Amino acid sequence: MQLHGYPYAPGSSTVIVEMREEVWRAAGFDTMPVAESIESCAKIFTDALGGRPLRSNKSAWTTFRTLVTERWSHGNVVLLGDAAHTAHFSIGSGTKLAVEDALALAACLGERASLPEALAAYEEERRPVVASTQRAARASLEWFEDLARYVGQPPRRFAFNLLTRSRRVTHDNLRLRDARFTEAVEEEFGCPPGTPPMFTPFRLRGLTLRNRVVVSPMDMYSATDGVPGDFHLVHLGARALGGAGLVMTEMVCVSPEGRITRAARASTPPARPRRGGGSPASCTRRRRAPPSASSSATAAARAPPS
Repeated sequence: MQLHGYPYAPGSSTVIVEMREEVWRAAGFDTMPVAESIESCAKIFTDALGGRPLRSNKSAWTTFRTLVTERWSHGNVVLLGDAAHTAHFSIGSGTKLAVEDALALAACLGERASLPEALAAYEEERRPVVASTQRAARASLEWFEDLARYVGQPPRRFAFNLLTRSRRVTHDNLRLRDARFTEAVEEEFGCPPGTPPMFTPFRLRGLTLRNRVVVSPMDMYSATDGVPGDFHLVHLGARALGGAGLVMTEMVCVSPEGRITRAARASTPPARPRRGGGSPASCTRRRRAPPSASSSATAAARAPPS
């Protein structure tokens, strides 16, 4: 369970309580009246709130959804801000995007000869900016959903991951903003002086990689009836010569019948080749796990600032 708070006026702050859906249900918030759940949250976060109460302001539990619209206008009706697109509140860009939309729309209306041209120019200008912000917001959302992975880290490392969670603030960018903090994080992490963290060793159980660069080549479909040959030696070897700490193989199908084509690699021993069909259902490849599919419940309330 997490509490996000930020001031919106002198003497008042917006407070958002966020948690995974299973936690929301376990706390009984799914059946509890909203007013009662707000009082319960105030008790849970009494230390963070300094004992101050939470005041409802049309508060409701909801699951955040990223809104993407195909068109931002129809005739003389134009969408902007949250009506056209949403970004998770954890990056605090909702109002900023809406104001920038309004400014861009006004400028396009003044610069273009006709309404259709102005609206087309408005979308063309704003869509890339919004898409970039939504990608950053998605990364931030996923970071908070997986917060349990980070809470056990040393304080500075946790703060570093918090600051860089959206990927908009990079390691080098943070160094420019606060060199002393970044150097302290690197020292705690064990980076030799002048060595970027990417080029420090990584240990996974009994495996130690010389650096943290991982290359995953695309499937070239060049196997002979499922058996790799000299082509793969050169193809994968060339990736290794680049100095990557780990070179992953291309897709390997778990059975001849599971190959996409006969030129796909299969794990059947060469001594017993078998020809199979074209279903890809049995093909496997190492890849990053998909983001958490569970939703988070949030509620907004008001509280006096500390």
